[in-house]
Amino acid sequence: MNCKKGDRAICVRSVSGNEGRVCTVLELATTEELREVVGFANLILTEPVWRTDTNFHIIMNHPLYGYKEMDIPYQNDNLLLPLPDLGEEDHDQLEAGLPADCQTVD
Repeated sequence: MNCKKGDRAICVRSVSGNEGRVCTVLELATTEELREVVGFANLILTEPVWRTDTNFHIIMNHPLYGYKEMDIPYQNDNLLLPLPDLGEEDHDQLEAGLPADCQTVD
């Protein structure tokens, strides 16, 4: 497995635009949990699957179940890469956000 419970991770691969999305890995999802949330298990998400604190956009086009898009707080472990722990200075900067005079490019 790439991640472990509590890791901050980044989505490194996606067919539905989730690349670069950062999340905190909460718990491994059970097949029953996925079936309840998604309506079926193991068709669009392959085990191991993490429940996260961030929604990911999922697109499925299955011959039996049809086309379905959803935003759910689950992601495949093989699509996540753990991020290094933040140092105290980095954590302070993350909490502070961008400086007031900083301009972003659209």
